Amino acid sequence: MFCLTTFTFLDCNHPPAQAILDALSRLPSLASVDFSRTPINTLTPSFAFVALENLSIKSGWKLVSVSGGQPYDIVTRKARAPLDPYTRLSQSLSRRTAELTFSRSFITTNLAFLERVEIEGALFPFGILPTTHFPRLHTLVFYGRPPISQTTPLITLFGGMHALRDLQFRWTARLVDRHDRYIYVPPSLVLPPRATLPALRSLTLSNLAPERDHILHCLPTTLVRLHLPTILEDGEPGASLQTAVNVGLTPAGAAAVARCGCAALRELRMTLADMPAPRLISALAAAFPGLQVLELGQAWYGARDTGLMHSEVRRANSLHVYSR
Repeated sequence: MFCLTTFTFLDCNHPPAQAILDALSRLPSLASVDFSRTPINTLTPSFAFVALENLSIKSGWKLVSVSGGQPYDIVTRKARAPLDPYTRLSQSLSRRTAELTFSRSFITTNLAFLERVEIEGALFPFGILPTTHFPRLHTLVFYGRPPISQTTPLITLFGGMHALRDLQFRWTARLVDRHDRYIYVPPSLVLPPRATLPALRSLTLSNLAPERDHILHCLPTTLVRLHLPTILEDGEPGASLQTAVNVGLTPAGAAAVARCGCAALRELRMTLADMPAPRLISALAAAFPGLQVLELGQAWYGARDTGLMHSEVRRANSLHVYSR
């Protein structure tokens, strides 16, 4: 398979065999490896791929419950005995620690060639960023729940990625926590007026709360695309809700975007809590005179809806405005 360019581990019940990874690492044409819903907690990579450019690591094991019975493994369909909460927590922490060890080793061993990384935030080794240089990385995408600790804002840790053009924080939020959003830059923190990412052109910040977040004061003036979606966690419980609950940027939050100082923007996409007022459109037009794509969508979650509801799947109220 000397022409193989992409290999995906999808919905595997066990970690890939070490022999498979060893063989893949020697393929001169292999540029992309994807671990999708596949456990990686027993792997110990000590090798470098010869041409790896794209790495994707998304959520590991998933169990489903069939008709309210015992949890079944999605691959083997064998019932698993229920575990007590302490055992489940202990196993989960142990697995996460092992998965983080794997991803850290895999990334640091192959960072010389990596150009694109998509990874669950809990599996990314943020601790290596202050002292690590990624010479070719141009796209970095984070999924899943945001970090719990915010001692150091993540936006300040990417100084070693001078080629980074597209940075996406696609954190999810639970509906019950919609008033307790992740803060990218706390107001109490004193930062330089603009983040030091000289090549950055595209930025995604999910579930932003500009009223309590100073990230809009730190955006690089080189930005040409800004995406501010609302992303709710998949499988939100909504059976007890009697009315729809609006989520997204408030009118004040949307107005703050117009004051972010990124005059070079060509594309702006936002999820709003309410339909946009004419004065918002006017403010955006004045702030971004070169804007070519404007998307103002609404996202909402109601008792009769199931699963994920956010701007990327609910576009009925979207407004697209194109410049002359």
